[in-house]
Amino acid sequence: MTTLKLRAGRLFSQAWVVSFGASLLILLALIPMSSRGPIEVLLSNFSLSSFVVIAALGQMIVVSTGRGAIDLSIPYTITLSVYVATIIQAGRDDQLALSIVAALAVGALVGAVNGFAVVVLRIPAMVATLSVGFIAQSLVQILSSTARLVGPSPAIAALSRADIFGFSVFTLIAIVICLLVGLLIFRTSFGVRLLGTGQNDIAARLADLNPSSTRWMAFVLSGLLAGITAVLLGGYSGGASLGVGASFLISSIAAVVLGGTLMSGGKSSVAGIFGGALFLTFLVTLTSTLDMAFGLRSIIEGLVILVALAVGGQKVLKKSR
Repeated sequence: MTTLKLRAGRLFSQAWVVSFGASLLILLALIPMSSRGPIEVLLSNFSLSSFVVIAALGQMIVVSTGRGAIDLSIPYTITLSVYVATIIQAGRDDQLALSIVAALAVGALVGAVNGFAVVVLRIPAMVATLSVGFIAQSLVQILSSTARLVGPSPAIAALSRADIFGFSVFTLIAIVICLLVGLLIFRTSFGVRLLGTGQNDIAARLADLNPSSTRWMAFVLSGLLAGITAVLLGGYSGGASLGVGASFLISSIAAVVLGGTLMSGGKSSVAGIFGGALFLTFLVTLTSTLDMAFGLRSIIEGLVILVALAVGGQKVLKKSR
């Protein structure tokens, strides 16, 4: 009996349980305000949260390396990758495979540049990724003024509307990517190096875990996941636009914080990413249903992040005592 209570206590102390619970409460609040049934509302929010999930997984990997690592280039990487994919697709299906490879390559390249700036040039991650992000955004400005944009591939656009047993195909793709990232972090030597680097950089060096290459690879994976997000987002949103990736700056960080990943590094929570992203999506749905102004919505999201950071910080302090 004591063992069951202990396990239940550990379960409900997990941040992702809180995120899913808060999402359920918002769902219950939305039901009387919506003309749709609760299952339909739930599935539509699952679908919308898929993009945040994939982008936030990359953010989580970077944050897990510790030393204040964070990837602020994610929204710009997504926007640039959407533009590249849309330009190549040109509203046709014959170049779809090439456009996907190109978008992923762009994401990985931006991640590699971030890793070089942080690991080799020793620029703080916040400054490095923001600077690289501005370069990516400048490239977007050039593409938007010189390239002819027609629209996404009809196949990827149709895929964005497809579902299996009511679940959006994009939701299922996000779940598969979550499983793959979970296996990478918790079942491979790279995951050992990643979490070891985040827990104690000096100890990781002494244990020959090669934290420098691990941190570099984390940024590459973040860029790659941003590229995947871009491919799916381009089909869903109908193509490229200057602000297509803007919302992922705050949402990717918020999902990581709300999901229970330590901002100090060394602890990841893949389930938490899904819970945090779903909660954020429900929160946006609720504020939209209540017809709140965009500025007020942003304030609410910011307050939620501050509260989550404060609670997470208190937990870290208690464990360190």
